[in-house]
Amino acid sequence: MVPQEYRELWADRITQYKASGLSVVKWVETQEGITVHQVRYWIKKFNQEKKNETSSTWLPVNVTKPPAAQTKSVIKIEISEDFKVEVSSGFDETALRDVIRVLKTS
Repeated sequence: MVPQEYRELWADRITQYKASGLSVVKWVETQEGITVHQVRYWIKKFNQEKKNETSSTWLPVNVTKPPAAQTKSVIKIEISEDFKVEVSSGFDETALRDVIRVLKTS
């Protein structure tokens, strides 16, 4: 028997085993010339082949340019000509509280 025929034979046997609903040990008891080791070997082999097929799938990717750098939000506070505060996204909250506390006491 050539390797491809042997593989097809075992693919058919594994299909029969799975359709039986029996455990490997019980199913092997109903078969002649088949061992538990052989069944487990071929199940593992087919599962690994299936895993390799699915793990090497390529998907299309669309690459686009990011939007312009105008996405940064800014808050400007002008209390007077002498007191101006500008807060950008990602600011240090503690530092802003300290600045406001100082401005309140001035």
